[in-house]
Amino acid sequence: MGVLISVDALLPSLDVDFECGVYDHEGWNDEWPWSVAIFHRNPNTGASTLTCSGTLISLKHVLTTAECVVNRTTGKPLPEDAFELHFGLYHLDQRNVNEQVRYVSEVHVHPEYSVNNVAILVTNWTVRSPPYVSQICIVPENNAEFWNLEGKRVYVTGWQTVETGNPNNDHQSWSIHILGREACDEVSSSLLGNKSTPGHYCSDYPYEDDLSIADRGSGLYHRYLEGPLLGIWVLAGMVSSEVKGNDTDRYTMIVSLQPYIKWIDGILTDRRTRRISERECDRFNSMSRKASGVCENAGSTIDGNPPHVVKLLNENLKFVCLGVLVEESHILTSCQCTRHPHRPTKAEMSNHSVLDVSGIICHPDYNPENFYSDVAVLKLATPIQVTSQLIPACLANARTEKLKDAMLQTLLVRSLDSKKPSPQSKYEYIGTDEECDKILPPHYKDQFFTPNQACVISPRLEADQFNGSIVQSVDSRACSFTVVGIGSSAVDNSDLGSIPNIGIVNRVALALDWIEEVVWEEEYPTRPNWTLVEKMSAGAAAGRVYDPLEHLCYVVFPLLVMNCLLIF
Repeated sequence: MGVLISVDALLPSLDVDFECGVYDHEGWNDEWPWSVAIFHRNPNTGASTLTCSGTLISLKHVLTTAECVVNRTTGKPLPEDAFELHFGLYHLDQRNVNEQVRYVSEVHVHPEYSVNNVAILVTNWTVRSPPYVSQICIVPENNAEFWNLEGKRVYVTGWQTVETGNPNNDHQSWSIHILGREACDEVSSSLLGNKSTPGHYCSDYPYEDDLSIADRGSGLYHRYLEGPLLGIWVLAGMVSSEVKGNDTDRYTMIVSLQPYIKWIDGILTDRRTRRISERECDRFNSMSRKASGVCENAGSTIDGNPPHVVKLLNENLKFVCLGVLVEESHILTSCQCTRHPHRPTKAEMSNHSVLDVSGIICHPDYNPENFYSDVAVLKLATPIQVTSQLIPACLANARTEKLKDAMLQTLLVRSLDSKKPSPQSKYEYIGTDEECDKILPPHYKDQFFTPNQACVISPRLEADQFNGSIVQSVDSRACSFTVVGIGSSAVDNSDLGSIPNIGIVNRVALALDWIEEVVWEEEYPTRPNWTLVEKMSAGAAAGRVYDPLEHLCYVVFPLLVMNCLLIF
């Protein structure tokens, strides 16, 4: 029997998960982990300019002002490819290894944005979570105690674009004071010609300081529930403009988040548009059949290996590792498998001839040191013909991964009477977080075991090649298999003596945005020079396969070539 443990993804709402909003402002200076630099891309030149700011409220949703994302002439949202989002960026002249760049797949502007200056940008795939990037918390709209910020100390961050029109080199933060409603009405009436509304705050800079560091869309951050654990940071609003009074006093006009909580929640939990992987899963399941009550795509009764589990071979037809068929032309495996000295160039599956692999790509966030995002996609030169005996597996998402169910684990096992490892499948059982913490070495828990990973504990891992192994749930009534995780690395804990080995598994649900964009690239907007899928060149058969990390090192960031040489 085995044990499968997961680390749940962080949630943005205070009433759900208190791990959002964790930040030691005194210790981390101005590196606010949820602050997002929003760049606008010039369609004529391709150059990108830092124009405004936003705040990360989930691992793929950025909240900003509508003014930041609409064409001011037409009033319509800018196209998705007009944006470039930078996370973990704090100095324009000092890019760092913790910086992450994401592009935009959806732009949501409030339907009445002329009086509701709110918008949400959805990233094309999730960002890596703490400590350098994380989301802030959001408080329910009916929490009257929180939303009364009069006289309380709050912070804004930014690059000073409201003040100068051009970004400052360094990301900064400053504390401001929220004015009372009467004082805010007076400021609005005298400077803007209208009274403030309950959906707005006004603030000034204390200590007679006229510094303005904000951008449009800069977050208004308040430390809530203060205590011995530093308190929790919560997003209260966004900067919409800065105005100056006749006495040179400076005021910041802020959009309160309170009236928009329901709208924001609707975007974060929108289920109206089904994912492409869910639609494809329905198509695959419609092809399944049973014979004498047994699913035809269940595989051999001897070893229990489903036909969609793939053997990946090198140019000499030697076994490299395992993969899983997730679409007629695409196989999911671990990135480590593609870095094998003899990279896979062919794929073999049940009831099918050996097929050539025409393209390989690793997840762009793959880290060979801690196995983060250890997921890769292989493209077949010729698509397979789906039959009731050979059906691609579905891909798990946040709704369908159901980690508390038993999982079918397929991995390589070397038998005593054979020198060659062979795939074997067996059900593993779910354990608790405490069980995993007890057996996982401390350095893995502190540095390697991240929210996108799960832990498998099994005595069968001792002599196995774990990377590329498949963890999937099974619905025997629907004859449906759903890939939940891809095995990355097996480790042990020598301090505990003779114990089962531990396998680190990367969860498919938290890499699903990227997987979908690679596998079903035709469903996504064309972005010149941004596409992730590349074809093998004529020399690929010799083992040279396009790798996006190499491309970043040698083409995009030539100054980092020496670091790249250390990697490759």
